[in-house]
Formats: sequence, C-alpha cells, structure tokens
Amino acid sequence: MILITEKQLQTLRKIYHLDKKKTFLVYADDTSRKYYDKLLKDNPFIILSDDHNAIKGEELSFDSFRSFPSTIRRLLFLDDDALSIMVEAMMSKKRFEHSLSVAKTCKMLAKYHHVDQRKAYLAGLLHDVTKELPEEFHDSYLRYYDKDKLSYPLPIKHSFSASYYLKDKLGLSDSDVLQAIYNHTICSSNDRLCRIIYIADKREPLRGIDDGIMETAKKDLHGAYEKLQQDVKAYLQKRGTDGHIIE
Repeated sequence: MILITEKQLQTLRKIYHLDKKKTFLVYADDTSRKYYDKLLKDNPFIILSDDHNAIKGEELSFDSFRSFPSTIRRLLFLDDDALSIMVEAMMSKKRFEHSLSVAKTCKMLAKYHHVDQRKAYLAGLLHDVTKELPEEFHDSYLRYYDKDKLSYPLPIKHSFSASYYLKDKLGLSDSDVLQAIYNHTICSSNDRLCRIIYIADKREPLRGIDDGIMETAKKDLHGAYEKLQQDVKAYLQKRGTDGHIIE
C-alpha cells in the first residue's frame, strides 16, 4: 500500500498531465482494503496496488508497485504525515501509539550516537507494520525468502515479514532501515541502528519500564544492549520459554 498526500498528488499531476480537478484512487491490496472508509473521510491520498480492475471510473494505473515512479515512491518516506496515515491504518490504536513512541525514541538515541536520525525514525515507525496480520501472511514471505525462519514463534515472524513487505510492496530500498526492522525482535547485530531499535522497542516510554536501561543507552549503547539482552533472557526463563518469545 502506498499513500500519496495532496501535495504529492500535485507532483503526479505535473508528471502525467492529469486534470487538476480530478482526484484519483487506485485499488489497495487485500490487507488495506478494509481501511478505505476510515481513511477517505479525513485524508486525501492515492492508494496504489497491482489490481487495476477493482475501482471503475477515474483510475491511475501502473503495471506494479515497482513501476510506480521511484521519485514519487521516495516521497512517501520523506512525508511523516503520509507515513503516519499508512502505519495507523495497518494496526490497532495501541500498536500505532507504540510504533510512534518507538520512532521518537529511536530518533533520540540516534542523535546521541551520531546515527542517521531519519533512518532511525523510519525504522521505529515501520517496525510493526505486519505485527497484527495472520501467521499465514508472515509464512508466505518466509517460504519464499527465508525458509529457516518458518519455525520461529509467531511473535518474532513479523520482524522478518515486515522487512520483506516494506521492500516488495512499498519499495523501501534503504538496506540499513530494512536490516534494523528485520533484527528488532531478536538482535545479534553489532550495527548501531539495529541495537537502537532493539532497545527502543522494549523500553519506549509507553511501556512504563524504568530500570535505567534507557538512561544507560544514551551514554553507552552497547552496554545498554548487553544489559537488556540479559534481562530479556532472565524474563523468558521465568516464563519457561526457549528464549524466542519477544512481544
């Protein structure tokens, strides 16, 4: 699903010489169709999909997501309003508030550790886009891209499927952001952005956990990461799990 704001629509109209009086809506994929009514009431945007037969009348069609002009696709990832609309539409209110809080926390930690703040914000906001989708959705990606991950518990699979979904369906090509999202539930990477989102996801303010890890993370990112890993392991042992269940 791609959302285009009114400002971005002006760019589309210039490129394709579209009638300025017309508004274009192109069909969304199955995972976003149910959000039509809610979104259209308040937000002017275009939704793009591979299905060109779903909506009759005025329609701007492309052969696929990837054929949609890359210059316009990139606008999505520069527009916080459009991104927030998209993310909010794909999850519950509580999950969206968590994602927004993670994004802000990632950006804050990125500033402390001289990591690209835009990338950190994107990774935080987008990390749970597939979290609330059925297991078969995740498995459909894993069977194709990552068969070794099919045996992982459901609460982890979304970190993998989100990365593939964002790349395939939204055209997100930033490998740093995709890697961070892929690693946000169980992280073994030394990459600073990966560790930032790992910490932010588990200690963003709305979780209400005040154990000093966030304060440590501002000064010593890797020390905070190691401490959090130990705490998570201890927590999972108390729950009697095998160390793979990360909510």
